[in-house]
Order: sequence, then C-alpha cells, then structure tokens
Amino acid sequence: MGEYVAATLAGVFDLEDALMIVATRAQLMQQCPAGAMLSIGLAESEVVSRLPADLSIAAVNAPRACVVSGAPEAIERFEQQLTAEGVACRRLHTSHAFHSPLMASVIDPLRERLQSIVLHPPQLPFISNLTGTWITASEATNPDYWVQHLRQPVRFAAGITELLKKPDLVLLEVGPGRTLSTLSKQIIGTATPTLILPSLRHPQEQTSELEILLHSLRQLWLAGADIDCSTLYSESQHRIPLPTYPFEHQRYWIELQPQSDSVPVQTSVPASVKNPDLSDWFYLPSWSRSTRLASTPPQLPSSGCWLIFLDSEGIAAILVPALRQAGHTVISVKVGDRFSQQDTVYTIDPKNQQDYHRLFTALQQSNNPPQQIIHAWSITSATNLERPDAGFYSLIALAQACQKIGPISIAVLTNQLFDLPGATTWEPLKATLLGACRVIRQECGLPCRMIELDLAEVKPEHILTELLRPDSELAVAHRDHYRWIPIIEPIQLLEPNAEENANSTLLQPHQIYLIAGDLVEGLGLIFAQLFATVQAKLILIGRVGLPDKQDWTNWLSTHGSDNSVSRYILTLQALEAQGIELHCFSADLTDELKLRAIVEQVYQQLGPIHAAVHADVMGDQASCLIASLTPAKIERQFRAKVIGLQVFETILRGKVNGFYLLQSSLSALVGGVGFAAYAAANAFMDAFALQQNRSSAVPWITINWDACRLDQRAWCCLMRSSRC
Repeated sequence: MGEYVAATLAGVFDLEDALMIVATRAQLMQQCPAGAMLSIGLAESEVVSRLPADLSIAAVNAPRACVVSGAPEAIERFEQQLTAEGVACRRLHTSHAFHSPLMASVIDPLRERLQSIVLHPPQLPFISNLTGTWITASEATNPDYWVQHLRQPVRFAAGITELLKKPDLVLLEVGPGRTLSTLSKQIIGTATPTLILPSLRHPQEQTSELEILLHSLRQLWLAGADIDCSTLYSESQHRIPLPTYPFEHQRYWIELQPQSDSVPVQTSVPASVKNPDLSDWFYLPSWSRSTRLASTPPQLPSSGCWLIFLDSEGIAAILVPALRQAGHTVISVKVGDRFSQQDTVYTIDPKNQQDYHRLFTALQQSNNPPQQIIHAWSITSATNLERPDAGFYSLIALAQACQKIGPISIAVLTNQLFDLPGATTWEPLKATLLGACRVIRQECGLPCRMIELDLAEVKPEHILTELLRPDSELAVAHRDHYRWIPIIEPIQLLEPNAEENANSTLLQPHQIYLIAGDLVEGLGLIFAQLFATVQAKLILIGRVGLPDKQDWTNWLSTHGSDNSVSRYILTLQALEAQGIELHCFSADLTDELKLRAIVEQVYQQLGPIHAAVHADVMGDQASCLIASLTPAKIERQFRAKVIGLQVFETILRGKVNGFYLLQSSLSALVGGVGFAAYAAANAFMDAFALQQNRSSAVPWITINWDACRLDQRAWCCLMRSSRC
C-alpha cells in the first residue's frame, strides 16, 4: 500500500483514481481463497533451498528476514518443519496469501480497471517494491507493473540498500509502529550511521503521539530538512531571545592572590567528595517540638481581607468573629452543588473547576480582593470522613484560579494528617496536600503552608498566631499545646557484611518475591536482578500489553535490542539462564479482579510470598505544570501510586510474611516544578506505609528515590538492614 501512496504523491495517480484502485484491489483480494503467511528469520537463499513447491516468497525484508505465502495447510507444514530445525518463525495476522499464486483471480479484473484510468510519469523519484530500485516512467505508466506488484515478492531490503547509495540519508517511517525502522536497522547495520525516525508511537510506548511527532520534526530540522512551521502552529509565532554566549563548563573565576605578609587565603573551594560509607547515605523523616502554642489572641493588623473555605466541622468559622472584630473583611466559601453568591458568602461545587474561576473573577471585580486564603475543606471528624474532593483537587483548582488576583497567601487547615506521637487516627490521602503546597510555593510563587490541628484542643488564637508568623514553615502541627516541625534525620544502616547482623537481613534465599508495576520503565527489573542473587522465585506482574513469555522470541526477531521491551525480555532470559524461576503476568495495578486472580493462583501453587514490591514508573514522565493540571491528568498520576497501591495492599493482605517495599520519590520531600501531582502521589505512598506499620506485623518500607545510578553495594546495604 505504501507504494501507491508514494506514486500518488509523485503524480502517477490522481487521488480519486488511487482511492478507486486501492478499494477495487481490496475487494478483489477478499474474493481469493483463504491463505496464510509466515515470517522466517533466514536469508532468501536459505528459504529458497527449503521452500516447498506450493509456497512462494512474498517479501524479502532484511538480510535475514523473509515472508512466505500460500495455503494454510502448506504454511502449517512448513512452520512445523522450520520449528523442528530450530529456525525462528511466526505466523502473520492475515486472512489471505498475498504476493502468491493464490492472488491469480485478481490479475485480469485489476488490469482492466487500471487500463480505464490515466497513469502519468512520476514527477518525484521513488523506489519500486517490485524491482528494489528506482521506478522508471515506463514501469509507472504500465498497468501490468501494478498487476505484478500484487503478485510478485516485495523487495524491501533491496530498496533500502539502493537508498543507502545516497549521502546523508534520513529515513522517516510514516505510520504506527516501528516495523520498517527495525528492518531498516537490520539492513543498514552499524557501518553506515543513518538517522531513522518514527512518526507515531509504538503500541507498547506510553509517550504521547504529539511528543513523538515533535521529536522527529526536531531531528529532521537538525538534519537539514525544510519544516513548514505555518502548518504546525495554529497561532502566530515570534522569536525568543536566547543568550548570545554558549553555556561553557569551564570555570573562569579570578582567584584572590594572598599578600606575602598576610595569612594565606584559601583560593579554591574543595570539590565535594562522596561519602564512601554507604551506611551513612540514608535519612528518615521525624519531628521536632518547637514553641508552646499562644495562650492570648495575637495583635492583628488594622485591616485586611480574608477568603475562608469553611469546613463542615465549624473549625474555620471560629476565626470569623475575631477577624471581623479587628476590622477585617471576611468572605466565606461553602460547599454546594452549584455556584451562587449571597452578599459575602459564596457557594461552589468543589469538583467544578469553572466555579473557582467564577469565584475569583467576582473577587477580582470587587474593590477589596483578599490577601489571605484559608482552605479548611480537608478538616474531617471520625464520624464525617466524606470529603468533596479529598482536598488535593480543590487546592490545585484554587491555585490555578487565584493567580488572577495579586499577591495572595494560602493556608491549608487539616487534621489527622501526620504520624506524631500520640496519634491514633490519620488519613494517608490527606498527605497529597503536602505535595500540592510544596509545589505551589515553588511553581506559582504563592506562599502556601499547611497547619495540622488537633480538633480536641483547637483555639482561634492558635491558628491566627500561626498565620501571622513571619517565619512560616511549609508544614506545622499543633499537638499537646506545642508546635511541631517536620525534620529529616540521618540514620545509619547496618553494615551488610557484619557477622552479627547476618540474621537481620530482609533477603532470604529460595523464597517467593513478587514485583508489580512497570517492569520496563520502572525499577522492577533492578529488584528482580537483586532478588536473583538469593535464588528467589520471581512473580512479575508487568504493565498491560507486554508480550507473553511464549511470544518473546518473535518479539526479539522483529524489534531491535535497543527497544525498551526487548531489554526487559533479554534481562529476564538472562535470569532464566541463571536458573531463576520466573512467573510472568500482565495487569493494570488498579484491576483488583485480575490482580486477585493472579495472586490467588500464585499463592495456591507456590505458597506464602516473602516480599512484595510496588515498582511503578518514576521520574520526568510525571511532569505537568499546575496551570495545565486537569482532574484526568491528576488521576493518571494517582492511578498506580494511590488507587493501585490500595488495591495492592488489599489483595496481598495476609499473604506476605517478609516485607513490603514501595518506590517513592524525593519529590514528596522537596517538590519540584511540574511535580504537584507526582509529589502528592508519592507523599501518599509514604503516609500509607506509615499507617500500615501501625497495624501490620510485616514491615512496610518506602524509599524516596532521587535520580540515581544503582550498584550492587548500595542495594545490599539498603536491603540487608531491617531498620529501614
């Protein structure tokens, strides 16, 4: 079909004629006898020497990649013969034997239809799939050429070889997948560097179509291709000024020269040295008690305007009289089904982003816009745990909308959030607010902080004093009449080779280890390789769409070794070669029914699971600016790390006797521009693990990863300590 497209672009066919011929050709082929096609990993000469008389070569795609075509029974016999010889082959998903004698009934009717239209000499050169070289005018305008094009083999390998004679060759695969790119790489090899680009993503890839397209456009432009930018952008574009100097990596600082009669001056900063002791690399979050809570009302400024999102427990409402008594304006926002306004009281639907924009448009038009926002919608009681949007969605919508107004600060009031001494109940889902607050400060430039309250002892002077503090931390907790501040403390892990700690290791030999998540882009394979060092039996639950184990050979024969899925397969094959027992499955981490069926099957066949690892994809793929966040984009981030984690715990409850291990991120602690939803999801993982450790006899461990390069020593130090 591709050559018909090329011929139409070259002017051989008019578009209407080309569409008619292609439709006629398809209709005629469907009337042919049923057939089959077989892809074979051999050179053409090796196939010809084995080929039965009732089969034909349909395509020569690469030096060692051919396709044969014929009746289904003949193809099945030939497939069995090749399999017995150990030759890689696989059936193609097709209903007919194209490019074979079984197409004979198409020839005469197709020739007649081709003779009824006008064929023009090509105005652009293109490669003939029939000859494997450049098309000639006499071939392109001859109906018999297009008839034989249907019947004779496709000479793709010869065509690419002919193209290689041109200097500075760039190949662009037009259409979904990577099949032609992979075949071209096999033909070209490594001797001739050639740029080969896709136009659409492979079905196994998670990257967006637009990202793939723009990446290839960039590479084409860098290679010298002319890009028509007027068709790429819907709006007018303008130049962006860039620095006129290159970003050099050489230091040109002028060092101080010490005087002869003075004390020598250190003229250079010593380079940072990595601590060689791996046991000192790790830290744990903790709390530090600060000052006692205020016992008297603070002195409020003479005027101000406050926007207060009132909670259902009436906590934020106790601030209103004190503020109004001090001469401040208070605007209240309540939860409702639709947007409405009655004097200084607004009602909005927390799930409707447009209601937030209507609210701030109205505030912007007023003569007294707020300077301080108090968001208390995540305050709940033990008897009222139903929140309109779990707080996070509301806070993000608030940050998006309030940028219409000038300088403004946000304080989030909540409860049952932190695992402080004496806490009996807390809700891990509220930890998502931490990710939002942290990134709102970094990305939007809005002061944003969290205040966790103990509802049994809350007083208005406590909250107002906190709000007026100039040195406001990101998060603070009011507990037992004191302020508590989160801190990070170093923790020294036990040495992996210390004889006295041999019995405390988390890794136990010959046990069952389950790894669930993205085994291609995540850390799943790293854990699999680690557990293989103790001869573990591995249960691997990868993302939906990964090839089944019986299809690995076929996948590798049609995809390059640099393909991410190919690397996943090769890694697992290497583990099997070491004698590791693998059980591979594919499932969405939120699909409770399928995951439960997998776990029950494994549990019945193999027994208790020693360790369960949640290893979803991590890193920059999660980046999305707050201004662009939508509920759908947030849910994609929450899918595996929030919803999927809860499913993970539910289906494995009572079946794991060693430890659980979760892959979190430093973004939960440090944020990062574009990481509001990602940091929130990881903060939930951390809080969820803390909650589980309160009631579970099996330890739950989270690791807050930075961008890292892993080695075996680091893993051993981490995993052999039970104090994580």
